[in-house]
Amino acid sequence: MPDELNWKLVKDPIYGYIKFNNFEKDLIDTPIFQRLRNIRQQGMGYLTYPGATHTRFEHSLGVMFLAGEMFDSVLKNSPDFWKEIKQNSRDNMKQTLRCAGILHDIGHMPLSHACESFIDEKKIIDKLITDLNLLKHYPEDQVRNTLENIAKHELMSSYLVISNAFEYRKKLESHGIDPVSVACMIIGQDNPNPEAPQEEHIMTKIINSPLDADKLDYIFRDSFVTGAIDPPVDRERLLLSYIVYQNSLMLDGKALSVIFNLIKVRDWLYVWVYLHHKVNFTEMLMQRIIREMTTHESNPLNQHDLFSDDAIANLVDDYTLINKIREYASTEGKIKKYYSMITHRKFFSSCWKNIYEYHMMIDEPTRQNLITWTKGINIEKFETELSKTISSNDLMVNRRSFKPFTPQAKNEIKIKMRGQEKPKSANEIEREFFGTPTINKEFELPFIYTTSNLIENCTSAIKKWDEVHGTPSSWILN
Repeated sequence: MPDELNWKLVKDPIYGYIKFNNFEKDLIDTPIFQRLRNIRQQGMGYLTYPGATHTRFEHSLGVMFLAGEMFDSVLKNSPDFWKEIKQNSRDNMKQTLRCAGILHDIGHMPLSHACESFIDEKKIIDKLITDLNLLKHYPEDQVRNTLENIAKHELMSSYLVISNAFEYRKKLESHGIDPVSVACMIIGQDNPNPEAPQEEHIMTKIINSPLDADKLDYIFRDSFVTGAIDPPVDRERLLLSYIVYQNSLMLDGKALSVIFNLIKVRDWLYVWVYLHHKVNFTEMLMQRIIREMTTHESNPLNQHDLFSDDAIANLVDDYTLINKIREYASTEGKIKKYYSMITHRKFFSSCWKNIYEYHMMIDEPTRQNLITWTKGINIEKFETELSKTISSNDLMVNRRSFKPFTPQAKNEIKIKMRGQEKPKSANEIEREFFGTPTINKEFELPFIYTTSNLIENCTSAIKKWDEVHGTPSSWILN
């Protein structure tokens, strides 16, 4: 890494001054990375939380910063893990890690996750398999199954890094950074090259794992800008707790109180911010607008023009999408209606605002049926059926999912407790000492929206529908 005299500085509201070197500045100044200034981090969330106008640009700088801090912490706390690695190799690893932090989100579409579903997953997987030469090392079924379970924007970012069609591969190689390593860190997979350093899997976990730099930054940043979640996490103490133990990245139990605070803050962010009923409604409106544009009878929008690697090359961003919507909204019925609901903030009301109200208002058998009714393409049929009671002009149905920080064994947050040879998961510790965790399982939350004066009618219609139809196996479409 360059000496202190070669660092540039940028002031960040979360971390204070963030340093970066001339090589990192070269990556940051590329048009595709600068495009992230115009990609909102929380999509349509700013219509509910006015402070949430931050972008993928500052988030990516924050991930770069945190990745470097986590590397330094692991280096200091676990010296035996690095003792065979020469200083220049350590410097290269840290630089590779920071590059992955910078580039991990360059594949985001306009409005971030709100429009991620419009990416053609198969096309980008095919390109990634070719450019990473994955079939040389693994069976095709295994490769595809793995990649299909990775977020689409991560696949896109990884492809942009590795592809010769974009400038990042050459820039990385010219500075001695392996673009395959960066691409694999972004998607959370080990480098398929058998000559890659064994220690690299730890670097990958710093970029993509249950407690990676990406998650830490969005927890810190989104909590700060929305003002919705307190208390703040002790960031400095948390960063000092990263260690390597039994060849795995984990946290030192000395920071147990901070670790549990972080888990709670992350989970509450999902419950109260990301799954907020109005945030969900506005994102649903935007998705419906785009689907109407792409199925337009006389002038269908080519989805590839807005949601693809070519679109990114053409620097498509939030403003490009909004301008295109305005063109269609000037004349068309549904598109004009939906966009007017956004611009005039004429939102429907949700029959229930959160998971707790949902459980109070809807009994267990009906809740289970609602999950099936609102799954995939079933949601359209259910909305049509419900519109026999509530006018389709006054009704919209959607569904969101919540996954706790440690929903599966393979994604557990591991903690090294003093006096214990075997590390424990955060879930194990919480259950042992505090009983059942506050949010201890995944859940699906259907949202049914209507006008405020029809809430009771809509809720009654759902219950009557359930009494008549029961388990909806007879009409499940997928």
